[in-house]
Amino acid sequence: MGALRQRMRPLIVAGAAITVVTALVIRQNLTKPTSGLVLTSAQITAIEAATAAVKANPSDTSAHWKLVGLLQAVGNEAALATEYITLIRLEPEKPDAIIGMGELLLKNQRYDEAHDAFTQATAKFPTSPMAWNGLGATLYGQKKYRQAVATIRTAITLSPTNTELHGVLGSALMEQVMQFPDRGSYKRELAEARLLLEKHLPTASQRGEVLYRLGRITNIQRDNKAAVDYLTRAQEELPDKPAIAFSLATAYIGQGRRDEGRRVVESALVQFPDEAALHDLLGQLHQRSGVPSGMKDAQASFSRAIALKPNVGSYQERYGVACLRANDLASATAAFIAASKLSPHKAFPYQQLAVVFNRQGRVQDARDASKIAQDIAHDENLLKQAQNLSMVQPKNIGLLLVLGDRYRDLGLKAPARLQYERILELKPGHPEATKGLQLLGPIDEPQTP
Repeated sequence: MGALRQRMRPLIVAGAAITVVTALVIRQNLTKPTSGLVLTSAQITAIEAATAAVKANPSDTSAHWKLVGLLQAVGNEAALATEYITLIRLEPEKPDAIIGMGELLLKNQRYDEAHDAFTQATAKFPTSPMAWNGLGATLYGQKKYRQAVATIRTAITLSPTNTELHGVLGSALMEQVMQFPDRGSYKRELAEARLLLEKHLPTASQRGEVLYRLGRITNIQRDNKAAVDYLTRAQEELPDKPAIAFSLATAYIGQGRRDEGRRVVESALVQFPDEAALHDLLGQLHQRSGVPSGMKDAQASFSRAIALKPNVGSYQERYGVACLRANDLASATAAFIAASKLSPHKAFPYQQLAVVFNRQGRVQDARDASKIAQDIAHDENLLKQAQNLSMVQPKNIGLLLVLGDRYRDLGLKAPARLQYERILELKPGHPEATKGLQLLGPIDEPQTP
């Protein structure tokens, strides 16, 4: 560590803003060891020559940038980080090196350090679209989609013809909406996300991902014809992604083309036999098939889904319904109890438990379950009213706080955070919103009920 401190001291003395970031990069082993790289003789010769040129004239920035290009080509991130540190010191008036360091951090999913680097870059170079884009991409990686949207809009203002930025903005808008239980209500955001991604598609380097996002958006918009088109093309580009098959099947079902949807699911299960969502969807198709063995087949498919993913409330609910129809009351009871614990904000599991208990002659238990279901249904209605009012009055802090607190109580951290962040944008320092954010703690994944 002493050598690191000695190496960083000139940067600290010079007041380089990136000092803390680069120290963290090296200390946290961001980079790959040179010994792990396999280079051709031509690459070795070129890197040795460029390294010699840098040593011969340490202040020659063009020599450093030539070396950066070679190191990027071979993936030597240890040496690349060192070069960026040097270039930040040699070219404090230019954004390229600090942006390069931020992109290196971002590539390695070092989101906190990347956030520091790009925040400093945007503060020092506020007219650099790449600095704002990097900050937006970092916020996207941190799943702070609302902040990412605002940041990427700034980048687009600075570089309006950059379709790559349109793609990032469209993706961020989509992910922001996907965090909400009432995602279909966000028509304006979904329409903008679709328009941006459609604009980005012709030049997209990751066409499959863009097509998949467009398929998800059009599915939510109930534009099933467009969804089938986008998802069919996405599956051609990304045949190893089971989520595309699931979305494509739901799009077919939305069009009323259940046989085609079922063929997609069954084909996908051959390739992805352990994909719980596909087993669950096949169970739903069996339920609606109308054939004599439909309910038995549905029960088997739902059983497989919960065996693979027992902690998904909706899977437990559907398995419970299938068991109830088969008069397997013990399995139905276990499934609905599990669902009630996984989705405590939903009345349905308790409603079904009341039915099961009545069949079992457990009259008082049935009454208790029915009362809980009624109370939860009342809360669900209040939540829906607050959601609808918030769409009409998006700057009503009282409504936003009610929504944030309710989402937090339900364990839906991501939409809760978005409400608190909206409040703090409208009224910085708002004590209850600040406290709400603190109570949420870290959010590992976007959450949906």
